[in-house]
Amino acid sequence: MSEAGTLEHILDCEDWKSKQKHIFILSSAGKPVYSRYGSEEKLVTLFGVMQALVSVTQDMDDDSIEAIYFGSRTLVFSVRGPIILVAVSSTREPISFLNKQLSYVYSQIVSVLTLSQVTRIFEERRNYDLRRLLTGSERLIDSLLKSTELEPDLLVNGVSCLPLPLNSREAISNTIISTCSKIK
Repeated sequence: MSEAGTLEHILDCEDWKSKQKHIFILSSAGKPVYSRYGSEEKLVTLFGVMQALVSVTQDMDDDSIEAIYFGSRTLVFSVRGPIILVAVSSTREPISFLNKQLSYVYSQIVSVLTLSQVTRIFEERRNYDLRRLLTGSERLIDSLLKSTELEPDLLVNGVSCLPLPLNSREAISNTIISTCSKIK
């Protein structure tokens, strides 16, 4: 079965059809690091296909793969040194939103491990299993992804609106007005 055939078979499974968006993290050696839904061990074939797609693209023209449109799904790739992040979505979100989510996830990983530590680990052992160092961080990544889905202002660099009681808004407005009038 070809890589595209394998990918099609995996993406057509019932487990996949019930979810609108998946996020995967893998090493450049194809080792699973994180899967939002499902067990990394059960998805080893998929991780291998994703790593192969990235690798083939890099080998062909020293470029990187950005996105694949596959039926109603979009696969977005973000290669950050030895870490490959992939979003698989049928939500019709723009690629820029999916990339922003992948960027947030990468930042979460680097905040837990530090970039220099990740770089050093993969320089010493290209096929290192990063899951050992990230044990317990999965719930942080899950929470981050849930936040980006529930609070779209995060994806557009917007400001969150917070509801305030009328009397609080009036007090704040009056304070601003009186302060501004003193400045003039």
